Amino acid sequence: MSNDEDTRPPFGQIRLGRRELLLMGTSLNAVATVEQIQPGQTVPDRGAVTESAATSCPGVETKDSRRGVPSPRDANARRVMVAQRNRDTAPELALRRALHSLGFRYRVNMPIPGMPRRRADVTFTRWRTAVFVQGCFWHACQKHLHAPKHNSEWWRRKLEGNVRRDEETDAHLVHLGWLPLRIWEHEGVDDAVGRVTAALATRDHPRALRLGGQGTAK
Repeated sequence: MSNDEDTRPPFGQIRLGRRELLLMGTSLNAVATVEQIQPGQTVPDRGAVTESAATSCPGVETKDSRRGVPSPRDANARRVMVAQRNRDTAPELALRRALHSLGFRYRVNMPIPGMPRRRADVTFTRWRTAVFVQGCFWHACQKHLHAPKHNSEWWRRKLEGNVRRDEETDAHLVHLGWLPLRIWEHEGVDDAVGRVTAALATRDHPRALRLGGQGTAK
């Protein structure tokens, strides 16, 4: 059974990359708008930057800066980094609500078998299918990634490491006989639901088969 779902009403369009561009030192006037899975809410992007690193002051050595994590560009960037969420983002909630409305049941934020420190956003345990909803910045989306200018070398290594981590996780799941599926935050909710339904149909999920592998959100 799934966790209790967020019942907040939908919103309108959001601005893509607001938080990322703050981190990069780019003017928010240049941010483009893109239709999202959960329209209207500023999507908290995914990442593993620690709060202590986010709140550190530029030029002041901290535990995280000694580890090689650079200080944020300015106070706005610090606030942005502190606000990052690693679960229950707007795209995740929208996808979960849509799947639930179609009668699908799943586990939320479940650890990866054999990798307890890594988690899938939506897991269909009986059908061994793990769904990840990925932020365009933190997972280096080829369509929407803006290369950071501030601390650019550190960010390059960080994002490349995130991509490698995703690839390692997928390979591990495939080795165990699981099906990994990665949904980008820029995908529309109907497209995302259709991809999940199609993936579950390949695992003989009865509801997915009845829907013809092409579910549509209500």
